[in-house]
Amino acid sequence: MTYAATMRVTPVMRGKVQGLTAHNARSEEYAKKTSHIAPDRVKDNLVIFGTSDPSIDLLEAIDGIPPACKTSKESEQYVGAELILTASAEYFASLTPDDFAAWQNRNLAWLQAEFDQAGRGRLVNAILHMDEKAPHIHAVIAPVVEKSRIHPVTKQPMAPKPQINYSAIFGDRPEVLAKARKDGRSHLDTQLGRLQTSYAAAMAPCGLVRGRESMRTKAPDVQHVAPHIYRQIQGQITALENQIGSYKQHTCEWEKYFEDLKSGCDNLRKQYYLGTDAIEKLKEQYKDEIDKLEELKEERKKCEKEIDLITSRSVVLKKVYDEMQKIDSETYDDYEEIPTQETSHEQSPQPR
Repeated sequence: MTYAATMRVTPVMRGKVQGLTAHNARSEEYAKKTSHIAPDRVKDNLVIFGTSDPSIDLLEAIDGIPPACKTSKESEQYVGAELILTASAEYFASLTPDDFAAWQNRNLAWLQAEFDQAGRGRLVNAILHMDEKAPHIHAVIAPVVEKSRIHPVTKQPMAPKPQINYSAIFGDRPEVLAKARKDGRSHLDTQLGRLQTSYAAAMAPCGLVRGRESMRTKAPDVQHVAPHIYRQIQGQITALENQIGSYKQHTCEWEKYFEDLKSGCDNLRKQYYLGTDAIEKLKEQYKDEIDKLEELKEERKKCEKEIDLITSRSVVLKKVYDEMQKIDSETYDDYEEIPTQETSHEQSPQPR
């Protein structure tokens, strides 16, 4: 029977570093809180590289090294990678103690060879877990790479500068991933694909093969270890395609219906715009009429003020006129009462 070499890679954020120790270097108390861990087998777990505290090992490895890309939150920076190396439980059940020791030693040798190169990160911790259904290794990698530099003035090469760069080791640009998947070369043209291929090659002497990561993969030496899953998926795809075909028969009718609705909506929209324009014109006219009414109100106020002024003047003039009439009347009466003086013809006595 063919068994696949299994490797899973997970990024470790700075805010989650302490969780490595809680899970990887777990105690019996921790195991009792987790259903898939056998507390009585925790003592069989083994540190095969580094110390019993993977969090400290990782933090010491990246201490003082700046990240290649800063994030808005420091706790969300990728400062490490955790690899889980294993196989199926049936595979381990078929091994002798010597075979299992060989599998363990080959895993450690591959980790040290793969992550002890310049610019390829560094292995800082590895712990073998024996307290779950299938034995597996948790390996912690510090993704420290050497960034080459050029002097800005002399243009001469400078000493490389270490950086924390998870993507440089385990990531690929979206266009690279898309092309590799389209060409069926993900196992060769992507960083994780090449890492999986390298790991499977290292585990080949232990009787493990590489799982086929995509049905598009064209390499004949990469075997697909779960064809029944593919057949199930293919059957589901066929059923979905049949459903899509039935849906397409109704699509034309719906499209025609939607076109009619769209045409009706366009007509309503035009009428709405015409009505809106008319309303805007009426609003302008109404505004003009209001302005004129305000002007007329101002004119009316001015006229009322002039009328009040004229009225007050008229009252004054009437009083003056009445006074003059009264004076004239009194003067005329006085004039009639004055007696008529006759002229005396007698001569005044002459002095003696």
